[in-house]
Amino acid sequence: MTIRLEEETSRDVVMALRRIIRAIDIHSKQIMHVYGISGTQAMILRQMAQTGRTTATRLAGVVHLSKSTISGVLERLENRGLIARQTDGNDRRLEWLMVTAKGEEILTSAAPLLQERFEERFQSLPGEEQNGILAALQRITELMDATDIEAASILTSGVRVSEEG
Repeated sequence: MTIRLEEETSRDVVMALRRIIRAIDIHSKQIMHVYGISGTQAMILRQMAQTGRTTATRLAGVVHLSKSTISGVLERLENRGLIARQTDGNDRRLEWLMVTAKGEEILTSAAPLLQERFEERFQSLPGEEQNGILAALQRITELMDATDIEAASILTSGVRVSEEG
């Protein structure tokens, strides 16, 4: 009886993980369908709007993505007219990034990102519950031999962030 219960529990954990993965995938596809930008682009655009004028290096640090990944995402956002670049008047090596009116329009009309809703709900939980969830997820990461896998702080679909950007 105990073995059967353990198998069911294991299966329930895997199903919960699959639901999380599916929720992220569905949300990413909805953002792409409705706004024509990827989840990663939406998160970076939102971060830029919150930060104000910034540089690619600072932005990469805030969202925990490599400079090369950020560079590709920024290029796509700029090509769509959602961000603009401006060279600093005093230091020509410095390039400032800012969200355009078109980018602001998308952000204003967009529903909160899945990650933002999660963070808001998670932060409303008592500290002990937050710590318990974190500990359980870290343990799952260990059980899946995934502790050494690099991950950005952005919830996005199964596509690697650098490919999705």
